[in-house]
Amino acid sequence: MLRITEARAVDNKAIFLAFSDGMKGTLDLSDLLGRGVFRKLKEPGFLKKLYVDPESGTIAWPGGLDLDPVVLYSKISHRPIEESLRHYYA
Repeated sequence: MLRITEARAVDNKAIFLAFSDGMKGTLDLSDLLGRGVFRKLKEPGFLKKLYVDPESGTIAWPGGLDLDPVVLYSKISHRPIEESLRHYYA
């Protein structure tokens, strides 16, 4: 199973992620900012509170806000979600 090994905010709308297989890249979260539970990410400084949750194995923010690691891997690797799912849990 892959793991997220590094995560950090790049600016007020993008994050950098690195995975245990060497895959890494920057992900623009503009499409999430201000929507539903992700509204909080738009608050000044909140995106920078990003951390890798060792229990869930994904990125998270205070208050239980997180994103699915397989979806993140799919977006960073530019692979279809089905392929990313198989690769992530191989």
